[in-house]
Amino acid sequence: MPSPNSFDTQHPDIYLGDRGFLQRYGSPYSNKEVESWARTVSQRSGLGLCSGDWVTAQAFSQALKDVTFRHLYHSRFLIKVIDKSSARLLSVSEVQQNPTHYYRSSQYEFLPDLEQIDADIEIINRFAPRLVSVGGDWLDILLAQGHTSLIEQIVRGLITRAVSGTQWLMLTFNLTDQCLWLLEHLRFDGVLTSVNLLQMDDVATLAHLQTIKHRWPLYALHCLAGGIIPLAPALDYALNHVGVRACIVGAGSAEHIAELIKFEASSGRYR
Repeated sequence: MPSPNSFDTQHPDIYLGDRGFLQRYGSPYSNKEVESWARTVSQRSGLGLCSGDWVTAQAFSQALKDVTFRHLYHSRFLIKVIDKSSARLLSVSEVQQNPTHYYRSSQYEFLPDLEQIDADIEIINRFAPRLVSVGGDWLDILLAQGHTSLIEQIVRGLITRAVSGTQWLMLTFNLTDQCLWLLEHLRFDGVLTSVNLLQMDDVATLAHLQTIKHRWPLYALHCLAGGIIPLAPALDYALNHVGVRACIVGAGSAEHIAELIKFEASSGRYR
């Protein structure tokens, strides 16, 4: 396990992308627009870029070919959720509409999605993003269900099959003691989780963030809280007050992307 200071010193403070570029989340951009934004970002800023499917990974890889440390890949939903009573395979969108519903219910069976895992490995090995996030809703569900052996099977399978030099972030939307336990038992290089001003009064979450930050690089997601918090105070809080390694900001609109490029260029490195 690396110390928080053992990563490359040359890395972005801000990554652009999250779900905004991804067609599977209803991206407002065509493939050509994604490629155009990737070139614009790579040429006019020091921002990182987050991909999450073949199209965005290819576009970002081409745009960032000389600065691959600026590419972060969001791994996909890597489990199958099956209703035991009907043997029906639930769709990913169905699960993600209300993921907490699956935290405690004994109605469902969980299996690795080998097809999605193979597709992610192919993307990672083909386009070599420096950072890869693993987890999200599926990991939080399995943690709540106590299926740590299945998490271990999936994560170790990804790590052992991926190209060397990849750095792995555990992505969780639900920071718990189980997350801290998992960090101790699997080889993650950092943590990607929600960090924003609305959490200031949540003592338990802040305590977990501080625990993680002292031992692993901490990356901030959902800094803007869905657009409720303006860009400048959102990034200032995460970067300067919480002390995260970097922030990931969703690509919601062309104006928003342009604003972020301008902000990053005028402010320079935040830390």
